[in-house]
Amino acid sequence: MERHEMTPVVEALLFASDEPLNIVAIRKVIEDLTAGQVKDILETLKAEYELEGRGVALLEIAGGYVLSTRETCAPWVEKMMKGKRRIRLSRAALETVAVVAYKQPIGRGEIERIRGVDAGGVLATLLERDLVMIKGRDTGPGKPLLYGTTQEFLNYFGLNKISDLPRLDELSAMAAKHPEWSEAEKARMEKAGLEPIPFEGHQPEDLLHAGGPTEEGAEVSETSEDAQGDSGAFEESAAEESEPAAVVDPEDTPTRG
Repeated sequence: MERHEMTPVVEALLFASDEPLNIVAIRKVIEDLTAGQVKDILETLKAEYELEGRGVALLEIAGGYVLSTRETCAPWVEKMMKGKRRIRLSRAALETVAVVAYKQPIGRGEIERIRGVDAGGVLATLLERDLVMIKGRDTGPGKPLLYGTTQEFLNYFGLNKISDLPRLDELSAMAAKHPEWSEAEKARMEKAGLEPIPFEGHQPEDLLHAGGPTEEGAEVSETSEDAQGDSGAFEESAAEESEPAAVVDPEDTPTRG
């Protein structure tokens, strides 16, 4: 088949997939196309959606491509989806996954030191939801587990790569300038299934010193992991009903390769 005949096939694959598709995954289905040809088709589709002002857009998320409803259409999509069950991040989970994202690889003890509360239960739930993963062990006393974010984390937050996260000094400046979420920001967070957290005028000092996402493999301070707890990582409902976190110790979770 000619390249122009394969464009609707690529579009159909994107529509049917429930996760971002990268070029390798597309070529496994359409073997006659080169990587360059697939890339050209994707760029053409993206340009067509933008030029024609369609209700969907082609986005790069988590290292792949995904069809998504356009933000301007959000009010109508939300109206249709109202009352349907979805997963929300609680404040505890959002704080914990933010610490992991900006300081990875990081041990549980360091997470608890930054947040000031026990993190065992919330880490177990984040592991179960595949938003964080065990990346290895520290070389310090006790060799505590080290945690990092996953591809699902990028997909959940609509990021293409971890460096797309805003720098913490930028967030701090925004919080100082705008101490409350705007209605538009609240709507975007609601669409993403997130709970807006009230600003308290400061950010955890140790996290701010990170200055942004830590590169993988960066040195992490020695930590100890001897606590459990902090449940309620997610809220899942149509009527804001909460679901308690699973009672699982992440120390018993096998390391992912």
